[in-house]
Amino acid sequence: MSAKEMKPEKLVEGMHIYITQLDFYRPPISFGLLPWSYKLLFKLLFKSMSQYYFFSHCKDLYRKTRKDLDPFFKALLKVSLKDHFILYVVIMGWLIFSVIICVTIFKEILISILFSVIIGLSGLYLIMAWSFTKRRRIAGETYNEEIKVVTQGLIDYSIEFFKKEGLNPLEFPIKLKNDDYTGLSYKNNGKNYMGYVVLNE
Repeated sequence: MSAKEMKPEKLVEGMHIYITQLDFYRPPISFGLLPWSYKLLFKLLFKSMSQYYFFSHCKDLYRKTRKDLDPFFKALLKVSLKDHFILYVVIMGWLIFSVIICVTIFKEILISILFSVIIGLSGLYLIMAWSFTKRRRIAGETYNEEIKVVTQGLIDYSIEFFKKEGLNPLEFPIKLKNDDYTGLSYKNNGKNYMGYVVLNE
């Protein structure tokens, strides 16, 4: 695709979304099913078309990042037989416990069923969140440096792209959990940071 047909703003937005996703896999690891808060997740989903635009226009770069992080993603999906067994026992135990408690407390069957489902699903969420968080913590700590190197490479690419296209970095902040990348200036944003590409380095 020619440079005339390409939309630099959309590509940069998609690239920065990808940088955010990768950075949040690094320590410190937050508790939950996913590494991102629900607010950030909705933002990522809302801009998913921009991310796809970046993937489709920078295929070689995207493939390289995935190849470099392949061991990390494999470790992220790896679940030992011991963990499988613990999860199964805990989940089944919790569901049985919630049913017994609700039947004992509530005499009406429909109310017992309703509260059993509520308590059971709440417990199931916590158990799954614990399992996912554990795997992210182990994989994130093991491959922290590799994730940082890949993310830094994307930031370096972004800097050169900004210079080439004459874009304003202030219009394209990057939401980050870590502030140890070069080529960015940082603004504190609660527990996280907003990173801005620096063009004079």
